[in-house]
Amino acid sequence: MDNAIYERLLEYRKKNGLSQEELAEKIGVSRQAISKWERGESSPDTDNLIALSQLYGVTVDELLFGKKAEEKEKTPSSDSVNIGIGGIDVQSAEGDRVHVGFDGIRVTDGDGNPSESLNKYENEKKSRPMLSAVIIIIGIIAFLLVGFLFKLWKVCWVLILLAICVSSLIEAIDKKKPSHFNYPLLMVSIYCGIGLTAKIWHPTWILFVTIPIFYLICDAVKKK
Repeated sequence: MDNAIYERLLEYRKKNGLSQEELAEKIGVSRQAISKWERGESSPDTDNLIALSQLYGVTVDELLFGKKAEEKEKTPSSDSVNIGIGGIDVQSAEGDRVHVGFDGIRVTDGDGNPSESLNKYENEKKSRPMLSAVIIIIGIIAFLLVGFLFKLWKVCWVLILLAICVSSLIEAIDKKKPSHFNYPLLMVSIYCGIGLTAKIWHPTWILFVTIPIFYLICDAVKKK
């Protein structure tokens, strides 16, 4: 029995708000016995250890060896793999853990600290669709404001199309793939915007001729 048990006995008694007399009365020993345990002059026998553990709501091992012993027992002695509805958990004997599930991928070391590189990657990955959603929401808000303030409902819906175009532009830049930019929708937005505001439908239809040219350019850039 290590010397730290005496400190733990004192700590648990104070944590439970008991005096030496009250503790002695509860487990059926003398106050002097409690005092000797806490000074390290003697040790409680098995029956008293069980009584103390039941009173404090802890295990005998925790009382004797502290929480570190309990935590070590939870660490697997070998690698383990658990597959369930929540996903797949892989834990090494050193405590490193990898979780793969619907909520993503998490990697933690033996101390429970997350992997900074993976965490950074996941944050970046999550921020992209969030940014696209914010842009589209701004487009919807702009549509409503212009519609209510200036009564231009027949025209301002083009703002939503433009917001979607901007969202696709961000994706194209992020993935370095120009073809991911929704160029046809941009042409439709410009064509409808000019037609509805300036009533010029001809010859602005020529904008659509640039669509195949755009993709030919994208294909040429991709081959380079």
